[in-house]
Amino acid sequence: MHHGNGTSGLPLTLAMVGVMAGVGLARRRLGSRYTVDDLERALRGQAGSTNTAGSKARTSASSIYLTLDPELVPDELLVGVLISGATKGDPVAVARKMISEADGDLSRLSRVIFRVGGVSQVGRARLGASVELARRTEYRSATSAVDRIGGADDAVRVLRSMATGPNEKLVGLYVDRRMRVIGTRVLSVGNMGHTIVDPRSVLLPAMEMNAYGVVLAHQHPSGDPQPSNADVEVSKRVGEAAAVLGMELIDHVVVAANRHRSLRELGLYDPPRKPGIMAAQGGVSYGSR
Repeated sequence: MHHGNGTSGLPLTLAMVGVMAGVGLARRRLGSRYTVDDLERALRGQAGSTNTAGSKARTSASSIYLTLDPELVPDELLVGVLISGATKGDPVAVARKMISEADGDLSRLSRVIFRVGGVSQVGRARLGASVELARRTEYRSATSAVDRIGGADDAVRVLRSMATGPNEKLVGLYVDRRMRVIGTRVLSVGNMGHTIVDPRSVLLPAMEMNAYGVVLAHQHPSGDPQPSNADVEVSKRVGEAAAVLGMELIDHVVVAANRHRSLRELGLYDPPRKPGIMAAQGGVSYGSR
Protein backbone atom coordinates (compact mmCIF):
# COMPACT_ATOMS: atom_id res chain seq x y z
CA MET A 1 0.00 0.00 0.00
CA HIS A 2 1.23 3.49 -0.87
CA HIS A 3 0.15 6.84 0.46
CA GLY A 4 -0.34 10.01 -1.53
CA ASN A 5 -1.97 13.39 -1.51
CA GLY A 6 -4.92 12.50 -3.75
CA THR A 7 -8.34 11.64 -2.35
CA SER A 8 -8.87 8.53 -2.98
CA GLY A 9 -14.54 -14.78 7.49
CA LEU A 10 -16.41 -16.54 7.65
CA PRO A 11 -15.98 -18.21 4.21
CA LEU A 12 -18.68 -17.55 1.65
CA THR A 13 -21.03 -20.40 0.72
CA LEU A 14 -23.41 -20.29 -2.20
CA ALA A 15 -25.78 -22.41 -0.10
CA MET A 16 -26.67 -19.17 1.70
CA VAL A 17 -28.38 -18.00 -1.47
CA GLY A 18 -30.57 -21.09 -1.51
CA VAL A 19 -31.63 -20.42 2.05
CA MET A 20 -32.48 -16.81 1.22
CA ALA A 21 -34.55 -17.94 -1.74
CA GLY A 22 -36.85 -20.06 0.39
CA VAL A 23 -35.40 -23.45 -0.39
CA GLY A 24 -36.53 -24.80 2.95
CA LEU A 25 -40.17 -24.07 2.17
CA ALA A 26 -39.91 -25.65 -1.27
CA ARG A 27 -38.22 -28.73 0.16
CA ARG A 28 -41.03 -29.29 2.65
CA ARG A 29 -43.60 -28.86 -0.09
CA LEU A 30 -42.00 -31.27 -2.60
CA GLY A 31 -40.56 -33.82 -0.20
CA SER A 32 -37.10 -35.44 -0.36
CA ARG A 33 -37.73 -37.86 -3.21
CA TYR A 34 -34.31 -37.40 -4.82
CA THR A 35 -30.62 -37.63 -3.95
CA VAL A 36 -27.55 -35.56 -4.74
CA ASP A 37 -26.66 -38.19 -7.38
CA ASP A 38 -30.01 -37.56 -9.05
CA LEU A 39 -29.20 -33.87 -9.21
CA GLU A 40 -25.81 -34.51 -10.81
CA ARG A 41 -27.33 -36.86 -13.40
CA ALA A 42 -29.99 -34.30 -14.26
CA LEU A 43 -27.40 -31.53 -14.66
CA ARG A 44 -25.09 -33.66 -16.80
CA GLY A 45 -28.01 -34.89 -18.90
CA GLN A 46 -28.88 -31.38 -20.01
CA ALA A 47 -25.38 -30.53 -21.28
CA GLY A 48 -25.62 -28.64 -24.53
CA SER A 49 -29.43 -28.69 -24.53
CA THR A 50 -30.99 -25.68 -26.19
CA ASN A 51 -34.31 -27.06 -27.39
CA THR A 52 -37.61 -27.79 -25.65
CA ALA A 53 -36.28 -31.08 -24.31
CA GLY A 54 -33.31 -29.20 -22.84
CA SER A 55 -35.69 -26.78 -21.16
CA LYS A 56 -37.51 -29.69 -19.55
CA ALA A 57 -34.18 -31.15 -18.38
CA ARG A 58 -33.29 -27.85 -16.78
CA THR A 59 -36.64 -27.73 -15.01
CA SER A 60 -36.05 -31.27 -13.76
CA ALA A 61 -32.64 -30.34 -12.29
CA SER A 62 -34.13 -27.30 -10.59
CA SER A 63 -37.01 -29.36 -9.19
CA ILE A 64 -34.62 -31.97 -7.81
CA TYR A 65 -32.48 -29.28 -6.17
CA LEU A 66 -35.52 -27.83 -4.43
CA THR A 67 -36.22 -31.18 -2.75
CA LEU A 68 -32.71 -31.46 -1.30
CA ASP A 69 -31.12 -30.02 1.82
CA PRO A 70 -28.87 -27.32 0.24
CA GLU A 71 -26.22 -27.82 2.93
CA LEU A 72 -25.67 -31.36 1.64
CA VAL A 73 -25.18 -30.34 -1.99
CA PRO A 74 -21.48 -30.19 -3.01
CA ASP A 75 -20.00 -26.89 -4.18
CA GLU A 76 -19.72 -27.98 -7.82
CA LEU A 77 -23.40 -28.92 -7.99
CA LEU A 78 -24.49 -25.64 -6.41
CA VAL A 79 -22.50 -23.81 -9.07
CA GLY A 80 -23.86 -26.22 -11.68
CA VAL A 81 -27.42 -25.27 -10.75
CA LEU A 82 -26.56 -21.59 -11.16
CA ILE A 83 -25.01 -22.00 -14.61
CA SER A 84 -27.29 -24.78 -15.89
CA GLY A 85 -28.67 -23.92 -19.31
CA ALA A 86 -25.99 -21.27 -19.69
CA THR A 87 -23.04 -23.48 -20.66
CA LYS A 88 -21.99 -25.06 -23.94
CA GLY A 89 -20.85 -28.23 -22.21
CA ASP A 90 -21.33 -30.23 -19.04
CA PRO A 91 -22.24 -27.66 -16.33
CA VAL A 92 -20.81 -29.85 -13.57
CA ALA A 93 -17.46 -30.15 -15.35
CA VAL A 94 -17.40 -26.39 -15.96
CA ALA A 95 -18.25 -25.75 -12.30
CA ARG A 96 -15.42 -28.01 -11.14
CA LYS A 97 -12.97 -26.19 -13.39
CA MET A 98 -14.07 -22.82 -12.01
CA ILE A 99 -13.71 -23.98 -8.40
CA SER A 100 -10.24 -25.33 -9.22
CA GLU A 101 -9.27 -22.00 -10.83
CA ALA A 102 -10.43 -20.23 -7.66
CA ASP A 103 -8.40 -22.62 -5.44
CA GLY A 104 -11.63 -23.55 -3.67
CA ASP A 105 -12.37 -19.95 -2.63
CA LEU A 106 -16.03 -19.53 -3.61
CA SER A 107 -15.86 -15.77 -3.16
CA ARG A 108 -13.56 -15.61 -6.22
CA LEU A 109 -15.88 -17.49 -8.60
CA SER A 110 -17.39 -14.38 -10.16
CA ARG A 111 -13.87 -13.35 -11.22
CA VAL A 112 -12.42 -16.65 -12.43
CA ILE A 113 -15.53 -17.40 -14.48
CA PHE A 114 -14.11 -15.12 -17.16
CA ARG A 115 -11.08 -17.43 -17.45
CA VAL A 116 -13.25 -20.50 -17.98
CA GLY A 117 -14.82 -20.81 -21.42
CA GLY A 118 -18.27 -22.03 -22.34
CA VAL A 119 -20.34 -19.92 -19.94
CA SER A 120 -22.79 -17.39 -21.34
CA GLN A 121 -23.44 -13.89 -20.02
CA VAL A 122 -26.57 -15.22 -18.32
CA GLY A 123 -24.52 -17.78 -16.40
CA ARG A 124 -21.93 -15.18 -15.41
CA ALA A 125 -24.62 -12.79 -14.23
CA ARG A 126 -26.34 -15.50 -12.17
CA LEU A 127 -23.09 -16.52 -10.50
CA GLY A 128 -21.95 -12.96 -9.89
CA ALA A 129 -25.28 -12.00 -8.33
CA SER A 130 -25.26 -15.09 -6.11
CA VAL A 131 -21.74 -14.40 -4.81
CA GLU A 132 -22.67 -10.78 -4.12
CA LEU A 133 -25.84 -11.81 -2.25
CA ALA A 134 -23.77 -14.21 -0.15
CA ARG A 135 -21.20 -11.48 0.56
CA ARG A 136 -23.88 -9.04 1.67
CA THR A 137 -25.55 -11.68 3.83
CA GLU A 138 -22.23 -12.45 5.53
CA TYR A 139 -21.42 -8.79 6.06
CA ARG A 140 -24.82 -7.86 7.51
CA SER A 141 -24.86 -10.94 9.74
CA ALA A 142 -21.35 -10.21 11.02
CA THR A 143 -22.14 -6.54 11.63
CA SER A 144 -25.28 -7.32 13.64
CA ALA A 145 -23.43 -10.02 15.64
CA VAL A 146 -20.61 -7.71 16.79
CA ASP A 147 -21.89 -5.32 19.44
CA ARG A 148 -18.50 -3.93 20.40
CA ILE A 149 -15.06 -4.00 18.79
CA GLY A 150 -12.69 -5.50 21.33
CA GLY A 151 -9.79 -6.26 19.01
CA ALA A 152 -8.64 -6.99 15.48
CA ASP A 153 -10.60 -10.25 15.26
CA ASP A 154 -13.89 -8.39 15.80
CA ALA A 155 -12.95 -5.73 13.26
CA VAL A 156 -12.04 -8.31 10.64
CA ARG A 157 -15.29 -10.18 11.25
CA VAL A 158 -17.15 -7.05 10.15
CA LEU A 159 -14.78 -5.85 7.43
CA ARG A 160 -13.49 -9.04 5.77
CA SER A 161 -16.28 -9.34 3.19
CA MET A 162 -15.77 -5.69 2.24
CA ALA A 163 -12.00 -6.07 1.83
CA THR A 164 -12.14 -8.55 -1.04
CA GLY A 165 -11.55 -8.46 -4.78
CA PRO A 166 -8.68 -8.61 -7.28
CA ASN A 167 -7.52 -5.08 -6.42
CA GLU A 168 -6.24 -3.74 -3.12
CA LYS A 169 -9.11 -2.07 -1.31
CA LEU A 170 -9.05 0.15 1.78
CA VAL A 171 -12.07 0.03 4.09
CA GLY A 172 -12.85 1.74 7.38
CA LEU A 173 -14.87 0.73 10.43
CA TYR A 174 -16.03 3.73 12.50
CA VAL A 175 -16.83 3.47 16.21
CA ASP A 176 -18.09 5.59 19.08
CA ARG A 177 -16.30 6.01 22.43
CA ARG A 178 -17.64 2.65 23.64
CA MET A 179 -16.20 0.93 20.56
CA ARG A 180 -19.67 0.28 19.12
CA VAL A 181 -19.85 0.16 15.32
CA ILE A 182 -21.61 3.19 13.87
CA GLY A 183 -20.62 2.81 10.22
CA THR A 184 -18.34 1.29 7.58
CA ARG A 185 -17.01 2.73 4.35
CA VAL A 186 -15.03 1.62 1.28
CA LEU A 187 -12.42 4.39 1.17
CA SER A 188 -10.39 3.62 -1.93
CA VAL A 189 -9.70 0.94 -4.52
CA GLY A 190 -6.27 0.62 -6.12
CA ASN A 191 -4.69 -1.58 -8.74
CA MET A 192 -3.30 -5.09 -8.31
CA GLY A 193 -0.32 -3.81 -6.32
CA HIS A 194 -1.37 -0.86 -4.21
CA THR A 195 -3.96 1.74 -3.35
CA ILE A 196 -3.62 5.43 -2.58
CA VAL A 197 -4.34 6.56 0.99
CA ASP A 198 -5.05 10.16 1.90
CA PRO A 199 -5.75 10.86 5.61
CA ARG A 200 -8.61 13.16 4.58
CA SER A 201 -10.44 10.31 2.85
CA VAL A 202 -10.25 8.35 6.12
CA LEU A 203 -11.19 11.13 8.52
CA LEU A 204 -13.95 12.96 6.62
CA PRO A 205 -16.39 10.04 7.10
CA ALA A 206 -15.43 9.99 10.78
CA MET A 207 -16.38 13.64 11.08
CA GLU A 208 -19.65 13.06 9.21
CA MET A 209 -20.55 10.18 11.55
CA ASN A 210 -19.29 12.00 14.67
CA ALA A 211 -17.12 8.94 15.30
CA TYR A 212 -14.55 8.63 18.04
CA GLY A 213 -12.19 6.52 15.97
CA VAL A 214 -11.64 4.24 13.01
CA VAL A 215 -10.14 0.82 12.35
CA LEU A 216 -8.65 0.55 8.86
CA ALA A 217 -8.35 -2.67 6.90
CA HIS A 218 -7.04 -3.48 3.46
CA GLN A 219 -6.35 -6.72 1.64
CA HIS A 220 -3.20 -8.01 0.04
CA PRO A 221 -4.31 -9.81 -3.15
CA SER A 222 -1.01 -11.71 -3.05
CA GLY A 223 -2.33 -13.75 -0.11
CA ASP A 224 0.45 -12.65 2.26
CA PRO A 225 -0.96 -10.65 5.22
CA GLN A 226 2.43 -9.38 6.41
CA PRO A 227 2.29 -5.54 6.62
CA SER A 228 4.63 -3.63 4.33
CA ASN A 229 6.75 -0.63 5.27
CA ALA A 230 4.27 1.53 3.37
CA ASP A 231 1.42 0.14 5.51
CA VAL A 232 3.30 1.18 8.64
CA GLU A 233 3.99 4.66 7.25
CA VAL A 234 0.35 5.15 6.21
CA SER A 235 -0.83 4.15 9.69
CA LYS A 236 1.51 6.65 11.30
CA ARG A 237 0.39 9.50 9.04
CA VAL A 238 -3.33 8.81 9.44
CA GLY A 239 -2.92 8.33 13.20
CA GLU A 240 -1.18 11.69 13.59
CA ALA A 241 -3.84 13.46 11.52
CA ALA A 242 -6.60 11.81 13.55
CA ALA A 243 -5.02 12.93 16.84
CA VAL A 244 -4.98 16.55 15.68
CA LEU A 245 -8.76 16.31 15.17
CA GLY A 246 -9.33 14.68 18.57
CA MET A 247 -9.98 11.27 16.94
CA GLU A 248 -8.00 8.07 16.86
CA LEU A 249 -6.81 5.58 14.29
CA ILE A 250 -7.29 2.58 16.55
CA ASP A 251 -5.69 -0.08 14.38
CA HIS A 252 -4.77 -0.99 10.81
CA VAL A 253 -5.36 -4.59 9.77
CA VAL A 254 -4.08 -6.40 6.68
CA VAL A 255 -6.42 -9.09 5.35
CA ALA A 256 -5.34 -11.89 3.00
CA ALA A 257 -7.36 -15.01 2.20
CA ASN A 258 -8.39 -16.45 5.59
CA ARG A 259 -5.59 -14.74 7.54
CA HIS A 260 -5.04 -11.25 8.90
CA ARG A 261 -2.39 -9.25 10.73
CA SER A 262 -2.95 -6.32 13.05
CA LEU A 263 -0.24 -3.66 12.94
CA ARG A 264 -1.07 -2.75 16.51
CA GLU A 265 -0.82 -6.31 17.79
CA LEU A 266 2.48 -6.73 15.93
CA GLY A 267 3.84 -3.62 17.65
CA LEU A 268 4.17 -1.77 14.33
CA TYR A 269 1.66 0.94 15.23
CA ASP A 270 0.56 2.66 18.42
CA PRO A 271 -1.99 5.50 18.43
CA PRO A 272 -0.41 8.90 19.20
CA ARG A 273 -1.05 9.91 22.81
CA LYS A 274 -2.11 13.43 23.71
CA PRO A 275 -3.21 14.44 27.24
CA GLY A 276 -6.43 16.06 26.06
CA ILE A 277 -7.45 13.03 24.06
CA MET A 278 -6.49 10.56 26.79
CA ALA A 279 -8.60 12.43 29.33
CA ALA A 280 -11.61 12.24 27.03
CA GLN A 281 -11.35 8.53 26.27
CA GLY A 282 -13.22 7.24 29.27
CA GLY A 283 -13.91 3.51 29.06
CA VAL A 284 -12.56 2.89 25.56
CA SER A 285 -10.69 -0.43 25.32
CA TYR A 286 -9.16 -2.20 22.36
CA GLY A 287 -6.71 -5.07 22.23
CA SER A 288 -3.98 -4.65 24.85
CA ARG A 289 -4.99 -1.14 25.91
